Amino acid sequence: SYVLGGRGMRVIHGEAMFNQYIDEAIEVSDRHPVLIDRFLGRATELDVDVLCDGKQALVCGVMEHIEEAGVHSGDSACSIPVFSLDPTTVERIRDFSKKLALAFEVKGLLNAQ
Repeated sequence: SYVLGGRGMRVIHGEAMFNQYIDEAIEVSDRHPVLIDRFLGRATELDVDVLCDGKQALVCGVMEHIEEAGVHSGDSACSIPVFSLDPTTVERIRDFSKKLALAFEVKGLLNAQ
């Protein structure tokens, strides 16, 4: 599994913090690239697990991340049931997730985030 940001991930606010981080990253290794990405503030991050045999799909769970979207580096805390979305939105997510699994003819587990 490859997680964006990874172990050395930091949230940077402003040019001074950016320059300091780049200086530290170069000290560790000047041979490897630095990944720069951006996350949405006040976004909701979900994980949806679907089991599918290519013909039928079953949503096993819709989990909502506790921390802000995009700020974890692979280990995160989640809540089942979701705590900030209305039932209509959750049902749409379940429906879209089933449709994705069926459209890709998944045979096994699909994890959508």
